[in-house]
Amino acid sequence: MYGDNGNILRSRITFYDQIKFSSIEVTDIRNTKATISGELLSSIDDLNVILELRKLDSNLVEVEYGKVNAGNESLELLLSNLEENSTYNCRFKVQALDEVIYSDQITFTTSPILSFQDKRDGFIIYPSPAKNYIQIKGISSLSESVLFNMNGQIVKKESVNPNFIDVSGLSPGTYILRLNGQDLQIFKRIIKR
Repeated sequence: MYGDNGNILRSRITFYDQIKFSSIEVTDIRNTKATISGELLSSIDDLNVILELRKLDSNLVEVEYGKVNAGNESLELLLSNLEENSTYNCRFKVQALDEVIYSDQITFTTSPILSFQDKRDGFIIYPSPAKNYIQIKGISSLSESVLFNMNGQIVKKESVNPNFIDVSGLSPGTYILRLNGQDLQIFKRIIKR
């Protein structure tokens, strides 16, 4: 497009047009640790990326991710020393010069873990990924199975037959399975296809 004097007109591309977050999610929660992941697409170099983390009713904490350049960047931060049974809000903050943009905010809740075991310790959870059901073998004292979505919300609870969980009605995605038993609490990530 040309202006009145024959010069090419340039449309103004804003900072916000050059940076896009395609996702932000909690990919793993264990005891007092959580892994926060996100995808950032940018056409700008030398961006400063920070994760803002706030425990409900507490001050904001900024966790430095570092500098990223133009392109598609998979962001992943492991947060440790979180408080047990606490709810947190977090979002990514991207800065370049005096401009700032934020990702969507997500909420997650940490839970206490008395022990973490896997099939090497005598039990197995299968199939993974699961389509219609999840079966737990090798835990005789199992009293309850609870499935959480990645926002920490309970989506399924089974106490009648905790060794078998029907997941056929759940949407595909990643879930956290909590197994409760006598002197036992185990968390495991489950994938539903």
